[in-house]
Amino acid sequence: MSVAPEAISRREAPAGPPSLEDAPARPGIPALPALILALLLLFPILLTPVVPGVDYYAHVFRYHILADNGETARLAANYTPDWKLLPNLGLDVLATGLLAIFPPLVLARLLAAGLVLGMVGSVLFLARAAGGTFPFITLMLACFTGYSHIFIWGFSNFLLGLILLLTGLGLWLKLAPRPGLQLAVAVALGILLMLLHALAFAIWGLLLAAIELETAHRQRDMAPARLMHRAIRLGLVAGGPFAIFLSSRTAEAPQGVTSAFGSLAAEAERGTAWDRIIEEGLSRLDLFLRVADSLTPWADRAIGIGIIAILATGLLSGALRLQPGLRLAVVVAALLAVLAPPSMFGSAYVNDRMPLVLLALVAAAVRPARQETEGNHTIPGSAFTPLLAILLAAHLVLVSASFWSAGRLYGNFRADMARLGPATGETAAALYFRGIGRAGLLPQCSPLLHVMALDTGTAAHTFANPTQQPLRLDGPLATAMEKRQTLMSPAALAEDRLAASMAQREQRIAALLDAGFSVVLACDAGGLPATGGRIERLAGRGFWGLYRLAPPQMADTASRLEIAA
Repeated sequence: MSVAPEAISRREAPAGPPSLEDAPARPGIPALPALILALLLLFPILLTPVVPGVDYYAHVFRYHILADNGETARLAANYTPDWKLLPNLGLDVLATGLLAIFPPLVLARLLAAGLVLGMVGSVLFLARAAGGTFPFITLMLACFTGYSHIFIWGFSNFLLGLILLLTGLGLWLKLAPRPGLQLAVAVALGILLMLLHALAFAIWGLLLAAIELETAHRQRDMAPARLMHRAIRLGLVAGGPFAIFLSSRTAEAPQGVTSAFGSLAAEAERGTAWDRIIEEGLSRLDLFLRVADSLTPWADRAIGIGIIAILATGLLSGALRLQPGLRLAVVVAALLAVLAPPSMFGSAYVNDRMPLVLLALVAAAVRPARQETEGNHTIPGSAFTPLLAILLAAHLVLVSASFWSAGRLYGNFRADMARLGPATGETAAALYFRGIGRAGLLPQCSPLLHVMALDTGTAAHTFANPTQQPLRLDGPLATAMEKRQTLMSPAALAEDRLAASMAQREQRIAALLDAGFSVVLACDAGGLPATGGRIERLAGRGFWGLYRLAPPQMADTASRLEIAA
C-alpha cells in the first residue's frame, strides 16, 4: 500500500527539533573553557561590594524586610509583610529563604551573578534544543545578554522569569517527541512563570504559539482540526496561570493588564499623541542600541550599532540563517519590541524589556550557513564571530571599568555609614537633582539609599505596592511618604532636575525633612549644598550628600548671619 509523502512528513517531523544545515558547531563548551568564560562574565561583580543598578537594591531591601518578619523593632514599626497570591513573587520567595544563610549584600552579589550566568546559559540551552548544537556566534551573542539594560535597571524578577521563559521554550522543543510529557512540563512551568513574573508568562505564551504555528506550517499540518488541537494544548498551558492572575490583586489594580490605551487617549485629547508616538519611537530605537549596557551610554550605542550591523549584513547576505522553528518567534519578539505598550500585567517599562527578549531569541536562533548548500554569498558565516568577539571584549572591559569605579564609590559610602551609625535616624528618603537620569548617574546613585538602610537599620521607601508586592508601608515611614507625595508631583520632580542654585536644592531637601524623614540622601552631578540654613550635611562625597535638619541653635545662627548679610 502506498503512503502519501505528506503523511510520511507528518509522522517523521515530531521526532525532535529540526536539523539545520549549519556550519560545524560544538555541541557544548568543554569544562575548562566554560569555567574561564564564567569567570570573565563574573569578573565585574567581583570588583564591587555593591552592583550598580536602579531598582535592584530596593528589591534586595524588601527581601531583607520580609526575611526579618518583624523581629527588628524599627522594621516592624515601618513595614508589614502581606503575603498573598501575586503573579510577580519571583525572588521574594527565593531570596527570603536564602537570607537565612547569607547576609543581604552578599546575597545581592550572588543573585546578580546567578542572573548573569542564567541569562547566558538559558540562551545556549534554547539554541541547543532548537538545533542540536550551538555555534560560537551564538555563544558570543549570548554573552551580551548578561550585563543588559534590564540588568542595570535591576529588574531581577523579570530577569529570572526570562531565564525560565527561554529554558521553557527549549524544553518545549526537546520534548516534542513526547507530547504528553511536553504538555505536563509546560503546564507546571506556566504556573511557575506566572508566579515569578506575569509579563514573562505572557511573552512565553506568545512565543510558544509562534513556535507551534511555524512547526505546523513546516510539517504541512495546517488542517483546521490539527490547528485546533494545537490551540487546545496551549489553552491547557494557559488556563492555570490566567486563573492565578485573575484571582490576584494585580488584576484588580487600575492599570490591570495595561493602561496604555487610556494614556494614549489622554494624549490625543491634548493634541500631543503624535509627538508622544515619535518620542516613544526614538526612545525604543535607543533601547535597541543600548540593550547591552556598560553604564557608558555612547560606547554602548556604538557597540549596539556594531551588533546590529553584523547581524543585518550576515542575514541579508545569506551568510547567516535563523534556525527553523524559532524564526516566527523572532518575528513576534521583534513586533513586541516595536509595539508593546509601556506597561502590562502590573509591570512598567515593558518597552525597555523587549529588546533583551529579542536579542536572546536572535542569539539562540542565528546560525552560520554552509556555503556549499545555502547560496552564493561570498562572506563565510564564521567570519562574523571574531567581529562579535571584539565587540564583546570591549563591552566586558567597559562593564569592568564601570563596576570598578562604582566599587570605590560604594566602599567609601559604606565606610561613611559605618562612622555615622545611629545618626542616620529612623526614616530616610532620596532626592535626585541634575544629571541623575537613567543615562546619567542614577544607576550609581540609586543603590545608596537602600545600602544605607541595610547597613544602618534606617527605614527607607521600597517597592511595597499591595497589588504587586507582599509588603505594606506602616508607621512613621508611611506618614512621611504620604506627605512626600504632595511634594513630589511631576512638576516638582521636573523642578528638582533643573534646580540650578544651591538655595533651591537646600529648599527641596528641607521640605522632605519637614515631611517627617530623619535624613535625606541627595544626588546632584553639579554639586550639593554644605551645612547651612536649616539643613546639616552629615556626610558626602562627589555627587552625593546625606542631610538632616540642623539643630535649632545652628539654624538660628545661620538665620542671623543671612539677615546680617
